[in-house]
Amino acid sequence: MSDIALKYPFLRRELLMSVQALSDKDYQREAWVNRRFPPGMEWDSLSVAVDFLFNDSGLSDDPAGAIGLFLLEDELDGISEVIKRMDLVFEKYGDHSSDLEYISTTEWNDVVVAAKSILVLILENNKRYGFDPSRID
Repeated sequence: MSDIALKYPFLRRELLMSVQALSDKDYQREAWVNRRFPPGMEWDSLSVAVDFLFNDSGLSDDPAGAIGLFLLEDELDGISEVIKRMDLVFEKYGDHSSDLEYISTTEWNDVVVAAKSILVLILENNKRYGFDPSRID
């Protein structure tokens, strides 16, 4: 384990939750479309991940700026790919479609694949560096 510390671990937790949701099409259909949430969760939708990635975190404008805050350097390309793939969906289909309409597009599969890829790295890094997403400091 290393002594790497992130300035905003609570944002890393939000990143993890967003990427987990984006990486799981079954979850998207159950939670976002059918409104059946896992125990302990009262609400989720695509807009939660969009708000985090595109509005609240600054990742869509300056992903490198998040390094050391809640993102590790080796995660930069992966999260940038997720954002790029989501941008392509929104550029093609606009920003007023339903969650079901977005996740039903062919292009959405690329979002899911990109999210699965970065999720693996985030989870590996969490384990390697002792980041515990259940703890918010």
